[in-house]
Amino acid sequence: WGSILHFTADGSDCCDFGQRVPAIFAFSGSTKLRIRYSTSTNGNIGCDPLQELPLKMWNDVKIQVLDNSQIMIYYNGEEVCNYKMGGSVFPSDRSLMVYGGDPWHIAAAATIKDLQYTAFEHPPPLLNGNNMLNSKEHRLKKNLLLGSIKSIASYQLAFKIKFDEKVDGWGSVLHFTADGYNCCDFGQRVPGIWTYSGSTKLHIRSSTATNGNNGCDPPQELPLKTWNDVKIQVLDNSQIMIYYNGEEVCNYKMGGSVFPSDRSLMVYGGDPWHIAAAATIKNLHYTALAPTAEMRKCMCVYEDPNDN
Repeated sequence: WGSILHFTADGSDCCDFGQRVPAIFAFSGSTKLRIRYSTSTNGNIGCDPLQELPLKMWNDVKIQVLDNSQIMIYYNGEEVCNYKMGGSVFPSDRSLMVYGGDPWHIAAAATIKDLQYTAFEHPPPLLNGNNMLNSKEHRLKKNLLLGSIKSIASYQLAFKIKFDEKVDGWGSVLHFTADGYNCCDFGQRVPGIWTYSGSTKLHIRSSTATNGNNGCDPPQELPLKTWNDVKIQVLDNSQIMIYYNGEEVCNYKMGGSVFPSDRSLMVYGGDPWHIAAAATIKNLHYTALAPTAEMRKCMCVYEDPNDN
């Protein structure tokens, strides 16, 4: 193990709470990084990217640990590891010793610079019912966290979208997630919206208690280079309805209970797990929707819950 950096609260290596917050090593015979972080339930947990870093050139490495025990690793601006560690993170305002490298391992054959250790700035909360983009147009970009918002059990999500071109692979448009993960537990897609590969047809998912990747996919493609109105309605009886430019294009009773209100959601446009759709959105609204007594039967085909 080649030691790079080691932050420790008590001057010991491992594996009590606070002894690796974080600790970073190179695997033996490799430039692949082993990144460890101490939580209250596991003093040597973390997230190890699969990629090796190239020799003889500068590489940007960023490690983010959130107060919900989420750890995210970025190499040269691209996310390479994302994991919910569990337990509570090490508290603030404790004294730490910082080694580069540490006393317990050989040092990695490397040089570091531009070392920064800062408080993570959470995105500002987004306002339910208001224009969440502050009347601006937003170009979709991979792994762009727009902010946080409180969930609504019976909701309407409305926005305008203009596509420049079609992309290969699932193209992320918007992704609301309760725990920072992609799929397919309850609350990880409430909703999540993508384009199909090579198409502007939308894949629209909204998590229920019985199917974390439920939803309704309209068969129509949306036209390129023009603004399209998209409206998604999810009722507390698990009915989902999709409208394009004021016309209903999908209607389905998903089954299971919908995700409850007043839970914190992270809002991405686009998400960390897919390429971004080649599109711009504006007029994004997320509002409460009153339930309806009688719903019409589904007019669309159910999609496989494990398709992306």
